[in-house]
Amino acid sequence: MLVTGTAEITHVQQKMRPALDIALWNLKSTVNKLRMKALEIFKNVPKEKNYPLFSEPPDLLPLTFGRDVMDENDLAQLTCIAAKGDEPMTVSWTFHGNNISSDLGIITTPIGGRGSLLVISAITFKHGGKYTCIAKNDAGVRHQTVELKVNGRYYQEGTVNILFYFI
Repeated sequence: MLVTGTAEITHVQQKMRPALDIALWNLKSTVNKLRMKALEIFKNVPKEKNYPLFSEPPDLLPLTFGRDVMDENDLAQLTCIAAKGDEPMTVSWTFHGNNISSDLGIITTPIGGRGSLLVISAITFKHGGKYTCIAKNDAGVRHQTVELKVNGRYYQEGTVNILFYFI
């Protein structure tokens, strides 16, 4: 019985062998055609850049100052981290839509290749407003904005006004 079963299986395998050979040949042919098409598509891509076939855009973690309202002279910091996304990546900041300059007393420091730290050592009313983190790579651009609200004084045409935020 065992010998007959083995013979039947061998016989079936021999009958299917030509069909399997043809299927394997067709598969190899299709793979080669796809490989040639990919080479044709990417032949003009500069070799000095390493372009991944599937690139992932930045995915930013939420921004927060840690408090809804801060007092003058408090230290404020924001950390912008792209938890996902392909490198190389650039991470930058804007304040009210403008690039941040050092004359505002705001320091930014890169954190690895996918993050940046923004620090204001002693906030004043002029620091109140919208801060935006922008992360860019070859796959896309992502941004997040958070508002810094500051309790304190501000000056308007020689008078002192007091501005308070209530939580």
